[in-house]
Amino acid sequence: MAIVLPDELKAAIDSSRADGFPILWASVDESGQPTIAIYGSTHVHSDHELGIWLRNEGRGFL
Repeated sequence: MAIVLPDELKAAIDSSRADGFPILWASVDESGQPTIAIYGSTHVHSDHELGIWLRNEGRGFL
C-alpha cells in the first residue's frame, strides 16, 4: 500500500529550495560507503510519488 503524502508535506517539498531548505538524499554506493547529495529539483509527482532530476545517470543513486 502506498503512502499518501499530506498536502502540507507536498507544499513543503515543492517549495523547499525556494524556502532555503533543499532536499538531501542519502544512499549507499556499491562499496558500502554512504553518500549524501542535494537534489534541489525534488518535487511532488503525485500523492505517493516524488520526482528528482539527476544530472548524471551513471551516479548509481537508484
